[in-house]
Amino acid sequence: MYKFKTMDVAKTKYQKNDIYVQIESVKGNKAYVWPLNVPDQFEIMEFPVSKLEYMPPVKVTRKQLKDFCRGEITLEKLKKDSLYLNVEADKPYQITLDDLYAAAKKFESLKDEGDTFFTWFTALSDELWDLVSMEKASQEPAKYVDDGLPAEHKVFENAWNELGDIYSYDTDAEFKNIADYIQTFYDNQKKSLLKRKFREDEELAFVMMWDRIGTISDQSKVMKKAWVKALEHLCTLKIPEALEIKAYACYGPGNGVYKQDYDTCRDCLLELLKIQADPSAANTLGYIYYYGRCTQGKPEYAKAFKYFSIGAAGGVIESRYKLADMFLNGYGVGKDPDTASRIIWDLYDESLQSFCKGLYVGAFADIALRAGSLVKDGVDCFPDYTEAYSLYLQARYALQVRMDHDDFFGDPIVLNHIEDAVAEILPDTDFEKPVSTVHYDSPYPLIQSGLHHDNLIEMTIKHLKGNKLQLTFKVKGNRNSEDVPEFLITVPESWDMRTAGQGNSCREGYYGV
Repeated sequence: MYKFKTMDVAKTKYQKNDIYVQIESVKGNKAYVWPLNVPDQFEIMEFPVSKLEYMPPVKVTRKQLKDFCRGEITLEKLKKDSLYLNVEADKPYQITLDDLYAAAKKFESLKDEGDTFFTWFTALSDELWDLVSMEKASQEPAKYVDDGLPAEHKVFENAWNELGDIYSYDTDAEFKNIADYIQTFYDNQKKSLLKRKFREDEELAFVMMWDRIGTISDQSKVMKKAWVKALEHLCTLKIPEALEIKAYACYGPGNGVYKQDYDTCRDCLLELLKIQADPSAANTLGYIYYYGRCTQGKPEYAKAFKYFSIGAAGGVIESRYKLADMFLNGYGVGKDPDTASRIIWDLYDESLQSFCKGLYVGAFADIALRAGSLVKDGVDCFPDYTEAYSLYLQARYALQVRMDHDDFFGDPIVLNHIEDAVAEILPDTDFEKPVSTVHYDSPYPLIQSGLHHDNLIEMTIKHLKGNKLQLTFKVKGNRNSEDVPEFLITVPESWDMRTAGQGNSCREGYYGV
């Protein structure tokens, strides 16, 4: 007796009729099967194994598989009118893009109600998938170098997915569009890059890939021209991603293809915000208006306040601390130092936690700098130059770490602000010269970060000679988190990053205990 396996096909009797079934599983003398040609029966059925007759697969040639892939023969003809039987071939056939092209042309010419196509697509998606090497057809070739332009395996994947959309959603069969898409790809291979025609989704993929990599400025002149042509076309269509890419290509020093052009950047971002909410774009507009980058340096504070407010409402940290700057100085809004102080200290707590968890490219440096200035000037507190100095050192250290990890536009300017703040306040502290011993009336300045963020700290006191105490602190854990407790310890020491070159900016540390 034949030993059935999963997916085998068998024939048996059901209600006096011959039916075909597919094996789901066999347990002992019972077989659990899926009915293949029983009307209104969609659940697993049970039969004695002895009542099942094994039906061997239909053997087909590679030529027959190719003809089926191209839509030139039906599934019934491929299976020799044994529609419910499995198919077997000595060697698999590799389906190609040209096969999909031929199939799309064939189905478009049939003008039927789609039954032939649906049977074809189902067979290729399921039982013939491996026999026609479907998965390999959309894989990158071994020596493939991605330049963002349509390649044969990508076009195959797109065409197959679009055929799948017709199958899945029973849309009007647009086989002609798929055939034309493939034909255009073939035609493009004979044309120079700048004369090729691309679909909108292909242009966007091309533009976004080089923007993501950030090396379009290093490419050939022809590639750069093609990139600009595609981007400009997408911008005329008001594609949000394209408007954003062009805006930031013109921001700051430019991206090597577009030069600095704040007017264009502003216009693209304003157009983008008409289409969709984008707090990050609003934040950038806030900076453009705050620094008067389109008005020869004359600030437009009212507009800056509007867009920073949108950015802040969307959770953009930079917008939040720029709003604090505006409240502190009365720029575009009534002067309100207390509101400015609350914003900065809320941000300080949030960004310090993020920094201690490894978010080194965040805004902690910018916020610590502002917190130091608030303490120095006694905004909503008593002036404390030593505490302000400590905060400036945190800003310096955080900025150094950020610059080590990434290159952000404006960081050199922030560094100058920090060093100017340190130089201004240092003479009024006890640390104008580097010291080897730091005196504190309380251990709180050293462990405030750990205490403030709910770390459980165990302190051991040891009496030494000369009426001195040795304090040992051990972080036991965090009440609200399973994360390893980490916090910033700041020990003041004089240093100037602008002249010191590489190395730690001060003797503060980032410790995981």
